[in-house]
Order: sequence, then C-alpha cells, then structure tokens
Amino acid sequence: MAHTPGPWTINDAHEVIATSERVPVADCGFVNRSDADNDANARLIAAAPKLLAALRALVAFDSRAYVKQSDLAKDLLAARKAALLAIARATAP
Repeated sequence: MAHTPGPWTINDAHEVIATSERVPVADCGFVNRSDADNDANARLIAAAPKLLAALRALVAFDSRAYVKQSDLAKDLLAARKAALLAIARATAP
C-alpha cells in the first residue's frame, strides 16, 4: 500500500490536504487540544512526504559507489539541505 503522494498542505481547519488530489489526508483539528498543538501536529504530518524523501536520500548512500569524492560531497550536501528544509517545514510555526 502506498501513501497519498505529496506535497501536503494545511488548511484553516487544521486538516492536512493532499495538494494534487485536493483531499484530506489527516484531520488535526481536535477540540481537546490547543490551536498551537493542532498546528504543530498538522505541520509535522504535512511534512511527512518531504521527511520520507530526505530519509530515502540519506539511506541511498549505503548502496552507492562513488568514483569521485566531490560527487559524494555534492549529493550529501543536497540530501542534508533537503533534510533541513523538511525539518523546518515540520517544526516552524
């Protein structure tokens, strides 16, 4: 089973929406939580596709053979940048 493809966004009701399909993926608008908690939960869930992609890029280094060190450094820096952007999306208010 595959997950709904990203990117995912958040609406004003704290729902996580699959942008391409315009359908809800998750509802984080719980009445027993604060708006801040609901926002944080929705951001984390909405960032899941980017976080998964960043982790896959980092894990892929185990299966690659690099001829030149500069290629490894370039790919590693790109994976690091993707991971940092995903983390920022998941945690920024």
